[in-house]
Amino acid sequence: MLDDYLRETFADVRWTEADLRPEQREAIEFVKAKPFSALYLDVGTGKTVIILSLIDWLWLHGYHGKVLIIAPIRVANRVWPNESRQWSHLAYMSMTVIRVEDDDPRLRGLRGPARTVMKHRLREALLDSPDQIHVINQEAVDWLVGVCARKKTWPYRVVIFDEASRLRDHRSVTFRALRKVLPHIKRFHQLTATPASQTYMHLFSQIFLLDQGERFGRNITPFRERYFIYNFWARTWKIREGAAQEIERKIADICLVRRRERDFLISVRRVELAPRVMADYHQFERDLVLDLGDKVIDGVNGAVLCAKLLQYASGALYDERRVVHDIHDEKIEELKSIVDETIDQPLMVAYWFRHTLTRLKAAFPNAVVMDRAGRMEAEWNKRKHKMMLVHPQSVGHGMNLQHGGHHLVIFDLFYSLELFTQLIGRLDRSGQTNTVMVHLLSVVGSLDQVVAFNLQRLRHAEDSMFRRLQEIRGRQHG
Repeated sequence: MLDDYLRETFADVRWTEADLRPEQREAIEFVKAKPFSALYLDVGTGKTVIILSLIDWLWLHGYHGKVLIIAPIRVANRVWPNESRQWSHLAYMSMTVIRVEDDDPRLRGLRGPARTVMKHRLREALLDSPDQIHVINQEAVDWLVGVCARKKTWPYRVVIFDEASRLRDHRSVTFRALRKVLPHIKRFHQLTATPASQTYMHLFSQIFLLDQGERFGRNITPFRERYFIYNFWARTWKIREGAAQEIERKIADICLVRRRERDFLISVRRVELAPRVMADYHQFERDLVLDLGDKVIDGVNGAVLCAKLLQYASGALYDERRVVHDIHDEKIEELKSIVDETIDQPLMVAYWFRHTLTRLKAAFPNAVVMDRAGRMEAEWNKRKHKMMLVHPQSVGHGMNLQHGGHHLVIFDLFYSLELFTQLIGRLDRSGQTNTVMVHLLSVVGSLDQVVAFNLQRLRHAEDSMFRRLQEIRGRQHG
C-alpha cells in the first residue's frame, strides 16, 4: 500500500526543489521574513510555487493551522491544486477547493431556493475538510467570513490573495470582509503582476490589508488629498508631482518587485476603412447617432458611445435590443493576412464582443474556442489547432499556453492593462521557446488607436514604478 501511495503522490512530479530559480529562492526568503507583504512578480515567474514553498517551510517550523488561498475561480480550481503535484518537495500537500459547481450531481433535480440552500450546505461542509490548505474564489470571501462569524471562529491564520489587483476598490465586499478578520490573521501575502494598472489610487486598499493603515492611514480621503489632485471638470483624480515616488518609498520594504526581461514584441497592425465607412464613424462619434438606413443606433452617453465605437472599429455593433448590425470585414481581412504570413504557426486570437466570436467562427470554420473549463488547454499545447479563439477574461489567469504557439492577435481592443498583461502572459512565460508576437488590430483614426496607445503607455508607467521600487529596495539593503 505504501508503494501505491508513493506512486500516486509523485506521479505528476516534474521538478525538484533544486530546480527553483535564484529569483524564486529570493522571493521565498522575502516572504519568510515579511509576514505581511506583496510579491509584484511578472506573469510566469512562479508565484504559486513560491507561496507553496513558504507554506512547506511554515509547517516544518511549527505552524499547524489552516491556510486560506483566495484566487480567481479558474486559478482556484485548477492552478493551485495542480501546482503542488509537480514539485517533489510539495507533492505531499493536499487542498480542498471550497466550491460547489452548478453541475454537481447532488444538485440534480433541485430548483430555485432549494437548490441554493443545498449548494450553501455542501459548500459549508467543505470547511470541515481535514486538509490544511483551503482554496476559495474571490467572490465567495464575503460568504466565508459570514459563515465563520456565525461559528465564532476564524481558522485561517495565514491568508494568500492571488491576483491582488482585484482588491483595488476599498468599497468592495471582498475588501470589507477581509478587513473584519484582519486582527486574526498573522500572515497575509498578496500576489499580482499589476498592482496599479490604472492608477496609484488602487494601492490604498491593497496596502491597507498589509499594514492596517500604518503607511497611508485608515481612510482613503486623507490618502487622496495628500497624493492626488481632483479635476472638477473631468471628475477625475490626478497624482501630484513627486507623489508617485513618495508612495513607492513607503511601500518598498514590504513589496518585492521582479520583472522578467520582456520576450514579446508588439506590432500595431494599421487597418484602413473605406472613406464612406470612416465618414460614418466620425459622424457617429460627433453626433452620438448612427443611421444605418433601416435602424438608428443611439450612443446615449460617453461610456456607451466608447463601447459602440470600439464595436464599430471591429466590424459590427449591437443595437439596444442586442441585434447585431454588420459594418465591415476589414479586421477579418487583416487577420487572414496574418494567417498567410505566419504560414503553419498557430494563432491565439483574442475577441471581446460576442458578435466578433460569431463572425470569426464563420470566417475561420476550423478555429476552436477556448472553453470555460479550460479543457482546450492540453490540445492547444500539443499544437493540434491552427487557430484558437479566446476571451481575455476567460484565459487571463492561471493558464499555461506557452507550448502551443507564440503569435497572439488582439482582434477587439479593450481597455484593461491587467487583462492585457495577463493575456500576453499566457504565451510569454517560462517554457516559451520563441519571442511572443502580439498583433494589435487597430483601425486608423478610430478609438482603437487611443486604446492601443494607452495600453502601451500604462505598461511603460507600471514598468517604471517597478524599476523605482527595485532601486529603493536596493538602496535600503545596500
